[in-house]
Amino acid sequence: MGWSHGSRWTPELIYDALAEYVARLGRMPSTGEMRATGQNQLAQAIKRNGGVRVWAAKFGVEQKGSETHRGQRWERHEAAFFSSAGFTVASQTVKAPFDLLVNDRRIDVKCSILNRTGWFQFGNVRQCVDCDFLDLICVSSDGSLLGRFIVPAVHANVATISMMPATLAGKGKYAPFRDRIEQLR
Repeated sequence: MGWSHGSRWTPELIYDALAEYVARLGRMPSTGEMRATGQNQLAQAIKRNGGVRVWAAKFGVEQKGSETHRGQRWERHEAAFFSSAGFTVASQTVKAPFDLLVNDRRIDVKCSILNRTGWFQFGNVRQCVDCDFLDLICVSSDGSLLGRFIVPAVHANVATISMMPATLAGKGKYAPFRDRIEQLR
């Protein structure tokens, strides 16, 4: 029904309830933080009224960092990259089975930071059955782009793709797919 315990969560009530959190944290509280402090109803109201990202934008603050946020930033980065390269790009909703539609090709963007074992690892690859290509982004520890691999989904029939840093230098199974954006034309 949109309300709990007899009160309806209006945008004004949500804003007022969030103002305290934002003032104290200097950023948008995460859903987990709200739930941990007994504010599950507020968290649900935010979800039903645009989501955490929308409310963070209303307050002009950042969200708490997470892998999801890093992935979303790289999806926006790649959408801008493909668009600037002359492709037609459409971002998808979070419920879509892929991230970008580039020239009518379904692209799932995945990013990885070099892990402790010295490899880049891209998980949940097998779930990408509804995409045509994987856009695998290798990221440095400072957040800069080290390499982009446009891998046809038929070459990625595994649960996790692991890439050694030497792949960036042209060695390894996925090296031939580095910067191969012409496949998307």
